[in-house]
Amino acid sequence: MRSGAEIVVQAYSDGEAPGLELVQKFGITPHLFPCFGTSEDAAHLLAYEAGALLIVTLGSHTNMIDFLEKGRKGMGSTLLVRLKIGEKLIDAKGVSYLYPEALKTPYLAKVQSMLGLL
Repeated sequence: MRSGAEIVVQAYSDGEAPGLELVQKFGITPHLFPCFGTSEDAAHLLAYEAGALLIVTLGSHTNMIDFLEKGRKGMGSTLLVRLKIGEKLIDAKGVSYLYPEALKTPYLAKVQSMLGLL
């Protein structure tokens, strides 16, 4: 958190900001981002509003079962955020559809190293 990056903490409409106390323990004053939905929604909206051309998620909610049938709180807002972002949002599983050629081994190694898998 001390890398010089801007630290953002989501705040709910009632003023609660669950991550604020933890960040302040490190002596950092974060930007508060009021967002009605989940932390995932906040991250997507920040990327979208910052002008991201493509937002790739990994391990995110991706299908209607996640939104409607699992009884999770906040899925209504997640569905609305995804409707707003539209085609800019893609799951990592779908990246292969963007690049029909097989990924070359050096590229896979680079992605794995960026994710800390090597």
